[in-house]
Amino acid sequence: MFKCIFTPAFIIIIIISKYLDHFSNKWYVKDAMYGIKSVVLSLIIFAVSKIFILSLFRVDNSLRIVEFVIYLIFVILYKKIKIHPLFFIAAGAILGLVLKLPT
Repeated sequence: MFKCIFTPAFIIIIIISKYLDHFSNKWYVKDAMYGIKSVVLSLIIFAVSKIFILSLFRVDNSLRIVEFVIYLIFVILYKKIKIHPLFFIAAGAILGLVLKLPT
């Protein structure tokens, strides 16, 4: 099943990459890439904001205090210590298990 999902996409990407080198210097391709970057960035920002809201607020729009405190601690630690983000992901998973935080 794994091969069935990724093989067609991989083949398409290989074919596109052969032609993209030829067209990458064209003005319309450069303009299209700038437009695509803007759209992708806006989609990422939308997804992050959606996850942020879902993880810090309950259905009745009340703030999840414990999760908010953990968020603030991680933000402060990240600004001060500059550890790799995977550490914070692992620490968040461990805290979620230990504190038995609801989903």
